[in-house]
Amino acid sequence: MVDSLVLVAVVAFSIAIGTSIDLKNDVYQSALILMPIILFEPVLVSLTGGNIGHHLMGICIRKVGANKKINIFQALVRTFFKLFLGVPSLIAILTSKKRQAVHDFLSMSLVVVKDPASLPGYEVLDERTESLDCKYPGKVRRLVVVGGYLLLSMLFASMISFFLVSEMCAFRQVCSQLESSMQFLISLFFWVSAFVLPWLGWSGRLYGARRIRLEVY
Repeated sequence: MVDSLVLVAVVAFSIAIGTSIDLKNDVYQSALILMPIILFEPVLVSLTGGNIGHHLMGICIRKVGANKKINIFQALVRTFFKLFLGVPSLIAILTSKKRQAVHDFLSMSLVVVKDPASLPGYEVLDERTESLDCKYPGKVRRLVVVGGYLLLSMLFASMISFFLVSEMCAFRQVCSQLESSMQFLISLFFWVSAFVLPWLGWSGRLYGARRIRLEVY
């Protein structure tokens, strides 16, 4: 929330500065307006270890395997994929060993608590470990199976939408109350699937990549 308000202020500042300076070139003019917006979070993360929201929450961004701030290139990669992927990037937090989002993986970064000793025990999260009582399918197989299930869920949602929602509603947003309700339920199904299926797949609970319980003697 805080970062959103700050970003709005940065956008307003960039537009004010960009429009007050006449560079006689539309490309340079646009770059002058966009650069502060694009660099706002990467510069903060690389120089201070996090954005304003991170610091207020007592967390910071560090390199994987080292207690060091990420560099500006890593910060740019992280910010780009966080904006490009949006909410789906956070799905990986539910399944990854170090609770990383996709943009953390791609930038080789990790979100850590600044002072773990200040947190109550129930808020301290250890690395995930797979149960020793089970044999898990390979990671590539689990990823492929999860991708297949996600694709099937998208196709299913599209088919339901195709048969139950009119073209007028789908393309022009002129919907009856029933169609609006169907669109809401389809969207809800999609987002629930987007979070639940990766978790089920990575933990070996989906057909096609199920874990096998080992016999204990």
